[in-house]
Amino acid sequence: MKHFQLAALLLLTLIACNKVDLTEPDPTVPTTAPKKLTGISYADNKYLPTLISYDSKGRVVKVDDGDDVSTITYTGNEVHIVEFRKSENREVFNFKGKLNSKGLLTEGGGTASYSGTVRQEKYTMEYDADGQMTRRIMDFNNGETIYEYRFTYQNGNLTGMEVYKNGVYDYSGVWEYDLNTKDWSGLNWNQFNTGNSFTGKTNKNLAKKYTGYRDGKVSWYADYVYTFDTAAYPVTNTVSISNGNKYTLIYEFK
Repeated sequence: MKHFQLAALLLLTLIACNKVDLTEPDPTVPTTAPKKLTGISYADNKYLPTLISYDSKGRVVKVDDGDDVSTITYTGNEVHIVEFRKSENREVFNFKGKLNSKGLLTEGGGTASYSGTVRQEKYTMEYDADGQMTRRIMDFNNGETIYEYRFTYQNGNLTGMEVYKNGVYDYSGVWEYDLNTKDWSGLNWNQFNTGNSFTGKTNKNLAKKYTGYRDGKVSWYADYVYTFDTAAYPVTNTVSISNGNKYTLIYEFK
């Protein structure tokens, strides 16, 4: 997935519904079995929609953002991800990883060439007793550059992330949540480069704010305002960025 689109998606931790009744949610309303998030589109059509497909076990097998297409296959305790960029007619990411007995990605490696230069990548992941990812290490070109991500959680939600480059603090981020909402998506966007359910337990609630930090001060922030249907499913999310940009995302569940 293109980095600029991933950067937007990983902040949202959102779900959607295909209903159009924009009323305030009632968390006490009984719900049926949750639907799957199958589409994310922009109200102004500025960018192509992102489409998500699943297999019979409910696992993500394809994420298509209109240009980059990630195909995910599962064989035993292994996962294989191939990302293809249609506009350049080339493969930009090829990754194979190992899943533990709980179906969580613990290690893997492959190649990435988003900018055209091929880079070797190795990943290792760690989880807490609740199945939440607490640490991810990305080793580029056999130690040339090493990124370490440290994740913290509260109330079943990812609330903090610190990133270290070659052992030196680089940047961090903090999420705030509306505890009266529910994240039905069952997907992670922050722990890997495509939406998935194999990088740990997903968020319980919907994020209402993200704040990024660099050099000891706030570098940017985003506020999220949702509309809901009568079953408490978010239908849209208006994202307001600190640089003045504002856009509305529309979600589809099937």
